[in-house]
Amino acid sequence: MANATMTLIASQVLSSKTTNVTFSSIPQTYTDLKLLLSAQNDDGGAYTDLLFVQLNSDTTSNYSETRIYGFSTTAGSSRTSSSGFLAPRIDSAGGTANVFSCTEFYIPNYTSTSTKQIWSFGVAEQNDTSNAYITADAELYRGTSAITSISLAVNGAYNFSINSSFYLYGIKNS
Repeated sequence: MANATMTLIASQVLSSKTTNVTFSSIPQTYTDLKLLLSAQNDDGGAYTDLLFVQLNSDTTSNYSETRIYGFSTTAGSSRTSSSGFLAPRIDSAGGTANVFSCTEFYIPNYTSTSTKQIWSFGVAEQNDTSNAYITADAELYRGTSAITSISLAVNGAYNFSINSSFYLYGIKNS
């Protein structure tokens, strides 16, 4: 059986607010990618906001997503198609102080020249009964180029907060 190795490709821990975070020039030497983030946005309300993700700066309608979620006291599912998939929610600075959401993306076969299936899981934990959010998402990226860049932004007119952290790992079977 092959042994999998995981190597940190790049990381960003924000020392100032920023509208987006991009990992570019992703090496094509791994089998899979894993992106981990602990993030908050500067929305002053006690809300969670959607995370917007684009691959390879692709703004076409190459993205689809199926989501199951728990929000407050409600559970449900949704399906969307868009120009950049909306992934798990992230915490807002106006909610519970110093609470950052946790999100993980897994991108198998990212160097493939066919469509990419991606999964993500995220938790936004506000300390109240109306804004806690948990999601498990299955995403499809229909672009046929290998993934060389990943860009993340908060949906809306908000920034990522100081101390938000982003880690991109390469996984290789050896």
